[in-house]
Amino acid sequence: MMLASSAYVSEDSIAKYCNIQASSDFLDLLVREIYTKQTQNRDTFQYLLGEIFSLQNHIGWATTKHTGEDVFLAIYAPDKVKKETGLIENSDIGKYIAELLRLEDFDYATNYFFHKHTQLFDNAVVTPNYLSIEKNGQKILVYPNTNIIKYNETIMISMSSISICIDGNYYLPVSILRYLD
Repeated sequence: MMLASSAYVSEDSIAKYCNIQASSDFLDLLVREIYTKQTQNRDTFQYLLGEIFSLQNHIGWATTKHTGEDVFLAIYAPDKVKKETGLIENSDIGKYIAELLRLEDFDYATNYFFHKHTQLFDNAVVTPNYLSIEKNGQKILVYPNTNIIKYNETIMISMSSISICIDGNYYLPVSILRYLD
């Protein structure tokens, strides 16, 4: 992969946003190294730049998927539908949607589709970077707060739902079981 061919990364943008002065040869070598290692689904050059930027600017992140900033939410619905306005907690959006869909017991629906990893698997091993599951000669690595799993060490699969990791506990979509049958 040549750095110059990337639409997202250039020497100028790296110098401007990450305060790194480096040659194209160095950056190409770095990109090749990242892409060959494929470290826990964080194998993109943009991820590395984000890490460098965060370290230089003393920024910590809860996840690599979003920030804590307020975001605009537009609700388009028929006139008769109740519309939330103002500042809304992110967890209240799910409750609002559940109310619109007339899901009386939101906790029941959540528990129907998601289970704690210890409920689904006796031998699951939690590591700092993933959850490892082995069953029937199959092995799956589940990455936290994504829909990505690695199947039998080589195949990356996007699940139709995400895994949630909170304090080392993984909450997995029940559909993950189909990969281990």
